[in-house]
Amino acid sequence: MWRKIIVITLTILISYLLSCEPNQTPTSKNSPFLYKGASINNNDFIGAIIKMLPNHRDLNDFSLYPKENLIVVKYNEKSSQNAERIIITNSTYLFNLVEDIHKVTFHFNYDRYTIYKEDVDELYEDIDYQKITNEDKLKQIIKKKIEDSVSIENFFK
Repeated sequence: MWRKIIVITLTILISYLLSCEPNQTPTSKNSPFLYKGASINNNDFIGAIIKMLPNHRDLNDFSLYPKENLIVVKYNEKSSQNAERIIITNSTYLFNLVEDIHKVTFHFNYDRYTIYKEDVDELYEDIDYQKITNEDKLKQIIKKKIEDSVSIENFFK
């Protein structure tokens, strides 16, 4: 008798768990989306996010300036060849994931680019990219913008 009750209970529980939020992709352990909503005051979370961003292997250093709502990210010289792609991709990620930043500065050798949240908002004027909670969806919209040469040109004016 107890076996039947346990089997039925487990079956119901497993069925329920499998049916929960079927359209939501689970976040992998290596996804920066684990830290969505992080504060610039949390050095550990911001560090984890930055170390999971595309081109993280080319990262030299990063600094947080909570009073200025600023993150500074420094890359090695090899990554300067892809600077525009890295800037658009990583600023989109950072403004999506970190709650209270207003600007991100990227250093590539002797070149420095400061990107304001308003710049990224304007780039995605037709999409509320900050509400995206799925990494694959964010990658898709970033890819579309990177492939649009007019958007890229306007972004870096």
